[in-house]
Amino acid sequence: MKNIITTTIIGLLAMASVYGQRTDVQFKISPDFERQGYVMTYQAANISDVQVKLRDESGTVIFRETLEDASQLARFYRMEEVASGNYQFEITTPDGSFSESVEYPVLPTNEWTFQLLKDPNSDRYQLVLDASPEEVVEVNIYDDNNNLLYSRSATVEEHNNQVYNLTKVPSDAVTLTVSDQFRASEKVISLQ
Repeated sequence: MKNIITTTIIGLLAMASVYGQRTDVQFKISPDFERQGYVMTYQAANISDVQVKLRDESGTVIFRETLEDASQLARFYRMEEVASGNYQFEITTPDGSFSESVEYPVLPTNEWTFQLLKDPNSDRYQLVLDASPEEVVEVNIYDDNNNLLYSRSATVEEHNNQVYNLTKVPSDAVTLTVSDQFRASEKVISLQ
């Protein structure tokens, strides 16, 4: 088996995605661009042993471990000793089996995927970013004359919970930028 280096289990504060058969189990694999690996997050209502397997493209198990008495955890898996390709993280618990596929090396995409959704009953908007909730990003909003209306650096989760009141914007559109150290995106959003 390849040597996959992991860090110590730490408490998990928040998770966004659910995979598997039951809704009381949350499992997600998130890329860690800086450390070139992945963070597995897991949370369940019951404390139990969690069996973790990493499979290569051919389905061969290249790493396995059992995490004892876990109900919530985050664990980093460094992948620098594996070849480029597709891999599958799989966990098995008494609540079922859950898996997620990833591609290595961990490469950030060039752009963010996001939407600015308008409340149909007001001039309030909500930003929805498609990213891991714990990622820190900067959001800027500009009017037609490139005047900065709003700027904040926060986690994706905080931005996704933010409501923007754009009733006093003196233009028909705003430019929204989302960026971090790896990527940046810009969209012009009509306010009509």
